[in-house]
Amino acid sequence: MELQILKKMVISFYGFGILLDHITTNIGLNVFKVEEINIITFFLIENGLWMYVDLILFVFVISLLRFFSDKLTARNNMVVFIFPFLSGLIRMIVGIWNMVILYHL
Repeated sequence: MELQILKKMVISFYGFGILLDHITTNIGLNVFKVEEINIITFFLIENGLWMYVDLILFVFVISLLRFFSDKLTARNNMVVFIFPFLSGLIRMIVGIWNMVILYHL
């Protein structure tokens, strides 16, 4: 697979995971009045920082991804994509789990 296509796919997957998690969490908190059980997320939401922290992390990770993927050889480039892919996968799983929880309320 071409490196640029893989990079776009990983960035899209990472962004979609964050977006799905944010949307489902906000629906759960505001519409269904559920409580956030993740202490760090709860602290960030209570202080109005959750969206900003995620946005800063997203921009930082994408910037590092673009910088390092251009500097490394083609064989080593795949390692750079692991963190955004796993982070996006975890956030997507959390978003899907949030939808399951909201469906059963």
